[in-house]
Amino acid sequence: MTKFTQFIAILFVATLAFQTQAQNIAKVAEQEEVIFVNEDKSLVSTKLTTDKKPKFKKWQKEYSLDKIEYHEDATIIHFRFDSDYYTHVSLYSASGHYPWTLKAKSGETFELKGVYNIKHNGTLVAKEIEGAQVDIPSNRKHTVITCEVHFDRLPMNLREVDMIEGLGTEQRSNHFHVLDIKLKTPKIIEEVEVEEVEVEEITSEAVSNESNENTLLITTREEFNWTVYPNPTSDLIQVERQTASDATIEVMNLSGQSIYSMTTQDRISTIDMSEYAAGAYIISLTTSDKTTAQKVIVK
Repeated sequence: MTKFTQFIAILFVATLAFQTQAQNIAKVAEQEEVIFVNEDKSLVSTKLTTDKKPKFKKWQKEYSLDKIEYHEDATIIHFRFDSDYYTHVSLYSASGHYPWTLKAKSGETFELKGVYNIKHNGTLVAKEIEGAQVDIPSNRKHTVITCEVHFDRLPMNLREVDMIEGLGTEQRSNHFHVLDIKLKTPKIIEEVEVEEVEVEEITSEAVSNESNENTLLITTREEFNWTVYPNPTSDLIQVERQTASDATIEVMNLSGQSIYSMTTQDRISTIDMSEYAAGAYIISLTTSDKTTAQKVIVK
């Protein structure tokens, strides 16, 4: 048995010990966004998610939301104006007369970062509002205008907001308000305790004696200078390194078979795991001086 095969077998045993905890976490994470924190409350990871059926109250029947994207540093609201007849539409940047603002029920407000990908009947009008506003003239026909409204990532405990086009205009019917927008609120899971399993350390000297082309240099966790999150996952994972440099990232199953590979120079790389069956996978990172590997669970 090669050293690499020994590592896979030992890792499989460790995976079984981890599986119960991972399944419990997955049950919590299945319907909601989950954020993992250490004992010192520092962020470990966050699941990138999209609410494709957001709940809200229409201010006017023509104003609605298509979806809401939740990112680590941004909340993106996809607005839609759908009308059989209109005279003129203006959309405003943060420096314009009537920028969108998110308003919590407590009265706290969150300022607009920008408006992007403005489309008129499916045709891109502007990638972003660079000045004070973008004007879309009337064609007096059925029209659909969509855009992405960007805000900073909202507080985790915020549950509901109104999106107001111009504070102080809340009672104006021709302003693009959307009310009572229900936000996805992440559950917080404290540091996950995982039963320790003894795993033989495979050193570079041991691996160098192997002829198997799939051999890996496995290092201890203390030597890792990169992280994988969220873990467990059902869709995207982020591979984040301390510094940017040339690297190869590979996804392998527990048989050691490579199922995905990418080269990158970025400090943070994204991999879509949604097409893979539930179970454990190995993420390996190869740089100029070594290769290290970590396990990730797909739920």
